[in-house]
Amino acid sequence: FEDVATFKARTDKIIREYRGTRLAAGCKRVYVPGEMEAEVERRQRAEGIPLNEATVQGIRDVAAQLGVDAAALQ
Repeated sequence: FEDVATFKARTDKIIREYRGTRLAAGCKRVYVPGEMEAEVERRQRAEGIPLNEATVQGIRDVAAQLGVDAAALQ
């Protein structure tokens, strides 16, 4: 084990090296593990979780059965 400051410094160096690698053709950036998932989580917290039409229709159907107005569903 090592102290937290040393670990963070070493990890930051690895991430910088990783991101500094040459991109493959057609790629726009390099992601470190977990980074894409974190971006998706941030976006979904801000914009909501996308639902396919079958799921939305299922919610509408259940709302109608329960007498709940589902007009806000898009």
